[in-house]
Amino acid sequence: MVVMRLENGRDLTGEVRYICGGKGYKERDAYIELPDLEEGEYLFYVEMEWEASTAVRSFCATCYGASKVVFQEDVASSYSQEEVLRKVYTAKALGRHFAGLKVTDMADKGAPNIRRYQSS
Repeated sequence: MVVMRLENGRDLTGEVRYICGGKGYKERDAYIELPDLEEGEYLFYVEMEWEASTAVRSFCATCYGASKVVFQEDVASSYSQEEVLRKVYTAKALGRHFAGLKVTDMADKGAPNIRRYQSS
């Protein structure tokens, strides 16, 4: 599961901000906790591996808490899996989610869109 904020408030054509990601486990429910999430439009991406023997393939995404959250629509047919993941993980890599890492811009090596992240 991955949550991203749509910075243009509409779709993936604008910038996105990586909010968080999580992994579920076969034996348990999967969940993400988002305390103090700012108001806005978000895209919630869910991928799962189905058991071969599962006849009914459905799932439920819910929100628990005091805030009013509206799940507006399923946009899975609007974007490919690759497009969504490329967009959100590029945003994560370019964001501040790698505190303490040395970041090297590879433009001088002929790769202006590549950054190298290195821990000390």
